[in-house]
Parts: sequence; C-alpha cells; structure tokens
Amino acid sequence: MIEQRIETTKGVFDWFLNKKQTNQVVILLTIIICFIGWYLNDRIEILETKIEKQTMIIEELKVENTSLKYQGLLLLDAYKDDPNPRWITEASTNRIVSINDAYEKKYLKPLGFTKMDLLYTDGSAVFGEKKVAIFNQNNQIVVRLGKPQTFQNEINTTLKFPIGKNNFIYAIGGYEYLQFN
Repeated sequence: MIEQRIETTKGVFDWFLNKKQTNQVVILLTIIICFIGWYLNDRIEILETKIEKQTMIIEELKVENTSLKYQGLLLLDAYKDDPNPRWITEASTNRIVSINDAYEKKYLKPLGFTKMDLLYTDGSAVFGEKKVAIFNQNNQIVVRLGKPQTFQNEINTTLKFPIGKNNFIYAIGGYEYLQFN
C-alpha cells in the first residue's frame, strides 16, 4: 500500500519533471493559487463566525439598551410628581441629566431659571462653582463607595444613590427630603 503511494507520487513528480518549463510554472502557480484559496476560505469562515457572534452580542445589547431606556422612563415618570426634589447626574461628567418638577419649582424658578437652563450642564451657571464643587465631591463619594449616601446641606438632608449595572455606575440619583412644618 505504502509502496503503491510512493510509486504514484514518484509518477506525479516524473510527469511534472518531464513537462516543459513553461508548463511547470503554470502548474506550480495553479497549485499555489489553490492553496491560497483554501487558506483564504478557512479565514473567511473564521471571520464569518466571529461576525455572527458580534452581531448576536450587538442584538443583545440593543435589547438591553431598550430595556434600560424603558426603565429610565418609568423612573422619570415615577418621580415626576413627587413633592420632593429629585435629580439624576451623569457619573462621569457630573452633568445633570434629569430633574423633576419639584426641583425646578424649589431651586430654579426662585433664581429665574428653568429646567432647560440646568439640564446637560454641571449646574455652575445656576448654583455657582463652590456649591457645584460640593455636589461633585458628594457624587464621587457615592461612586467610590458604590452605595447610597446621606448628605446634610444648609436646609435639608439629601440622599444620593448610585445608578448602574454590573458594578459600573453611570449615574447618581439624588433625592431631597423636605422638612414640612
């Protein structure tokens, strides 16, 4: 059996060596092109598999993103009519991304501002650099500890809490307890 294969291989080499040099080059190029084609085909299959996996991950993330948006809307709707001021600040930039009507009524309107003046800013134009520095310092404490913290300001007690998933905090929620007399 092995001897037969050796004879067959020897026959192929003899046949190849007996061809003209031009034919030998053409045959070698054909063989090389075939090997390159097989190699590239394998690489394409590997890439297609990777693309399929990444596409599945992207689809999962889209579903999760939609869920988070929905949860966010529910959260905003839940505290919209709360008589206590509430807000959400982006953890990485300290930009205020949401406030409820009570916040606007208590803090912004007396100063001549509206929600639109405060949202997506750090708040320094409304409250001044010193107060904003304290707000940001408190936010960083919440991020560092990863759990709700209570802070006492000049008037009321404020609860700040982390908002995130899988140990990644992307926002800080805030809630102020009003003292009704």
